[in-house]
This record gives sequence, structure tokens and C-alpha cells, in this order.
Amino acid sequence: MAADAERLLFAPGAFQVAVVPDGLHHLPDAYRGVREMLRVCSTAAVIVEPADAPLTRLALKVGLTGDYLR
Repeated sequence: MAADAERLLFAPGAFQVAVVPDGLHHLPDAYRGVREMLRVCSTAAVIVEPADAPLTRLALKVGLTGDYLR
């Protein structure tokens, strides 16, 4: 099933967990993609992005994530 990651067709809380492995940096508006993930998840969202992605740097800076590979 293909869907627009910035406009998911699922109800709020439709899933317990969403996982994006190395993909948000490809979206025109990665922040909108994250908001959509959080909207459709009832428990957690797991985002794996390269260390040089702007969204990753922001998450590290504000303390939403840690650097787990170093």
C-alpha cells in the first residue's frame, strides 16, 4: 500500500507504533511527516535518520533523541 507520508489516510491512534528507517529526509516537509506519524500512533514513533540530516540535528539539539551509534 502506498500513501502520502505527509497526509496519512489513517485515523488518529490507528497504530501503536510507526517506524521510519532512513526516509524522512526525502520528504518535502519532513516536519509534517513527523506530525502525521505522531498523529496516527498511540504509543511511539521510531525515526532512524542519518546523522547529517537537519531533522536529526534538531532532535539531538532539543533532547528528543540521543546518538546511539557512537
